Amino acid sequence: MTKTITRAFDRDWLIGEDIPWSDYEVSTEIVDTGGRWMDEAQCVFQMPDDGFYYMLTYEVGKTEYQEVDWHDNLDAVENLPRVELVEKTIVVKEWMPVTE
Repeated sequence: MTKTITRAFDRDWLIGEDIPWSDYEVSTEIVDTGGRWMDEAQCVFQMPDDGFYYMLTYEVGKTEYQEVDWHDNLDAVENLPRVELVEKTIVVKEWMPVTE
């Protein structure tokens, strides 16, 4: 069984650095729009002290009426997974007419 490598980040540090909009940030994207009022976003950032990348998942409101800060649902200490960029290929099969 494999175990995900994580690193503990203090909530106050994440907020102080404003991670989704910081110089550490590499990629931020909405990954789940299934909720009625909230979207789930993921931010990948690189830590300069160890050179590894970590992923922070947080909620954002769908409109300006869902006022929530990205850090509202964070724990005092967040154990964030270490991530790496992996190239994936998808095989697409399609029925095609036979030609002579």
